[in-house]
Amino acid sequence: MSEHNIASEEMKFPNALQKLCLLGPFLYLPDCSVLPWPLFAGTLAILSLGLMASIVVITVLITNHSSNQGHQSLPALPNNTTSQRDCYNGTCSENWIWSRGSCYYISKESKPWPNSQAACKKKNSSLLKIDSREELESFLKYLKASYWVGLSHNGTAGPSLWEDASALSQDKLTVINLSHKGNCAYFGMGLYVFYEHCDASNTYICEQMAM
Repeated sequence: MSEHNIASEEMKFPNALQKLCLLGPFLYLPDCSVLPWPLFAGTLAILSLGLMASIVVITVLITNHSSNQGHQSLPALPNNTTSQRDCYNGTCSENWIWSRGSCYYISKESKPWPNSQAACKKKNSSLLKIDSREELESFLKYLKASYWVGLSHNGTAGPSLWEDASALSQDKLTVINLSHKGNCAYFGMGLYVFYEHCDASNTYICEQMAM
């Protein structure tokens, strides 16, 4: 087909199609004079802003919906006993460790038992009192050293007492009572308590209720 024939074929298109002009990558208008470029650009900007606003609103709605579902799926904290409630209550001061409603201070310095007791009192606390097997299992078993605790006795035949004068419960704690050792107790690895001379230096653990 000659160039003259091609031109003749192109002239056969309707006048409406001949007047199409490109105003954007995918936008054609019948007549470029109908919508000036500045007006078109402004219109396109407004449409873009509207689209962006719609995306933001949809994103916020989806986020809120997901957040509400997350809160609804959280399990309820146990509250049938006081000990269980204590596991989830209170906070501790800096350098103290929280566990099961109590705060623990693990010393780095070594002191004799009486000096360790005095150091804890200055911190408004007392030497560690082990109240239950759960306390051992949840926290103390992870310690890798020995520490003074608030347990002592007046002699080999005397009862073992905590600082608050309560008696040691043998079913909660295993004490290795060596007759040739002293009267002050320290907690060691293996979930056991040993007696040592009170003037020996050892690290210690202070305990107080979480605030």
